[in-house]
Amino acid sequence: MDYTTDIELLKENIKDWAVKFIGTDFEFREYQFDTIYDICLNILNGINHTQIIEAPTGSGKSLLNIISAGVLAEYYDISSYILVSDLYLWKQYDEFINGHKNIKDSFGVLKGQTGNYTCEKNNEDMRNADCRMANISWAKLYNNAVAEELGYDCAKYCPYVKARKKALNSKVVVMTYQLYHFMINIVGDNNNSSSFKQRPVIFCDECHNIPKIITDCFTPSLRLSNIKHFKQLHSYKGEIKMYDLFDDNPEPTVRTQDYKLIHFEKSVEDIEKEYNKIFEILCNLNAPSTLVDEAFNKYEEFLESFNETVCCIESNLSYKKQELKQPFTQEEQILYKSCSWYRNSMCLWNDFKMCIEEIGIEYIVRSVSESKLQEEPVVTFTCVKEDYVVHKFLLSNAENRVMMSATLGGIEAFSENIGRKYLEKEFVEGEQIIYKQIPSTFDFSKSPIYFINRYKMSFKEKDQSLIQLKPIINKICSVRFPNERGMIQTGSYAIAKNIYDNAPIEIQQRMLLYNNAKEKSYMITKHQLSDNTILIGPTLVEGIDLPGDQCRFIIILKVPYPVIVDDYVKQKMKLFPLWYNSTTSNTIIQGIGRGNRYKEDYCITYILDACFLTLYNSTKNQYPKELQERIKIIV
Repeated sequence: MDYTTDIELLKENIKDWAVKFIGTDFEFREYQFDTIYDICLNILNGINHTQIIEAPTGSGKSLLNIISAGVLAEYYDISSYILVSDLYLWKQYDEFINGHKNIKDSFGVLKGQTGNYTCEKNNEDMRNADCRMANISWAKLYNNAVAEELGYDCAKYCPYVKARKKALNSKVVVMTYQLYHFMINIVGDNNNSSSFKQRPVIFCDECHNIPKIITDCFTPSLRLSNIKHFKQLHSYKGEIKMYDLFDDNPEPTVRTQDYKLIHFEKSVEDIEKEYNKIFEILCNLNAPSTLVDEAFNKYEEFLESFNETVCCIESNLSYKKQELKQPFTQEEQILYKSCSWYRNSMCLWNDFKMCIEEIGIEYIVRSVSESKLQEEPVVTFTCVKEDYVVHKFLLSNAENRVMMSATLGGIEAFSENIGRKYLEKEFVEGEQIIYKQIPSTFDFSKSPIYFINRYKMSFKEKDQSLIQLKPIINKICSVRFPNERGMIQTGSYAIAKNIYDNAPIEIQQRMLLYNNAKEKSYMITKHQLSDNTILIGPTLVEGIDLPGDQCRFIIILKVPYPVIVDDYVKQKMKLFPLWYNSTTSNTIIQGIGRGNRYKEDYCITYILDACFLTLYNSTKNQYPKELQERIKIIV
């Protein structure tokens, strides 16, 4: 069918889908219908394969993605993935989808195994679930009769198995970018019927985060504590029963050489010394480059030397569980985790080496930081040129890409950062990137942005400035908004705690302070159910939906510059001078938008860091006109 000849049918399909799946009382917001129409028409035409849409807060990015994906699936049999930047945004999609029965029945929504699902049999993450350790295929777990015969009748009501099976069979699936990479680029390599496959379309929400998210998937790290995995692998001396599965014989045939002992020429002490020496060199940022290169290569050899061992252990564990029907000992459970860690580390390292070969070692930054959990140094290798990995492992997986964000930081810079030169090589005539900017329809007359140009929160001045700013913060909270909810964006946990600890008791009792992502999610929920609480922390700038009375004021205490002493940031600034200020302005624009969520909504913003003036003057073109008009400078 030539879709381009039936434009009116497409329009009717969009309206029909909204009524059927959302409800008869649903009304499109201004520009929403036209944007969905443009998205679908471009995909159906098969000409413009990359669409970048700058959609301001309130334009309904989630609905743009959901309705577009739903229409393509329902009427044109085109499947897709909707990708999100974090689990908080994932939760928003999940709640909307589950709140509409017809969408719930046709869409799949999936989280990663680690930290989100727990195995009933061994009380571990699904990544280390009993069925994973036994190497039971997903296809067998999806079949209730087969799973029960194997001793896994729990599969029929396991939340992860059910969600995974539904997602696999749904034409539209919502998942995070990280999970998508794992499913498509790693697990998908298995190419079996229970693996997720590439689809014609990907919808990318909060697309300004893509370069950082995808690059993090190719950032290997080393720490001293990792030696425990290698020592466990080395010390295992179990008997290995090897068998092959032949095409003409579905039953496993045990080889005549039933027993094979793992043998190492090196002692465990030698292995530990070798690893420690490699780590010591890589941890020394002043070490000569020749020595670093040598240690880099030795680490790769060190990793590869364990490959055969891991294969043997995994085969033995699988045989014990599937054929002998014996439970795993505690030692074997720990051993499986080490094998799993090794597989992930080896895969990450191989992908990282491939990136180096493509883009060059000069774009790799070696940095050393402190692990907060274990108080040990961590050596990290990060790529500061993201365009290759973004294209290779995300955009090239789908013929059509729909990318949305409220803050792109300039279309030219963004398109280069996501690999425009690689996109253009895909098509003989060159890839034409379609860019659309949706106008804001909000009434900002009651949402001024007050900028107090007095005290700088730079590294050298922040301690003294905080002394002056605390009374201002207290006055805003207690005098201007004594009975209303709001938030304080602090830039760091340390500053947040400082403000909290020194706040008057009546304000402190309203403050919801968190220390990590898990606590943050809990505090946001608590805030939404309260009357006059104040969220306070460093990561309240995006992916948070606080409409109406949930947020009537926002205090931006510190301009959220990336940490300049970080080696990655320094190298990124050196190679891409405009990146530093552009990224910071994007973060501020995102942060301001947390409290204006619909047309009649209002929220007053206070920017207390005088450093904002210099930043604003250097990146003014990034700020929407309506936002510029809201800024009121207080000297």
